[in-house]
Amino acid sequence: MPQDQTNLDTSRTLHWMEDLTQRRRSVDGPGGPPHDGGMDDLLRRVAALEGDLKEIKADLKALTRGMSVIEGKLSNMPTTFQMLTWFVGIALGLTGLVFTIARVVGAH
Repeated sequence: MPQDQTNLDTSRTLHWMEDLTQRRRSVDGPGGPPHDGGMDDLLRRVAALEGDLKEIKADLKALTRGMSVIEGKLSNMPTTFQMLTWFVGIALGLTGLVFTIARVVGAH
């Protein structure tokens, strides 16, 4: 194995270990892991999760309401075929009007 490969692997391993250490500190908090590891810590964490879950449920309800409003607006929009039919109808109507005016003006 070339010398550069060995240095690269060592560097990556050190970086991985530092990253793991930082992640553990962010999860455990600044004081390190809890020393008791008992039920009190578990209850505190579960209570925090329950509070987060209430916020998530409220956000989900708001998103559901917003999606219902958007769905209602989309269902009232005309389809491409309907719009094309309107444009063709208007174009034919205007063409007929132009020919009628031209016939009336040309007859005099």
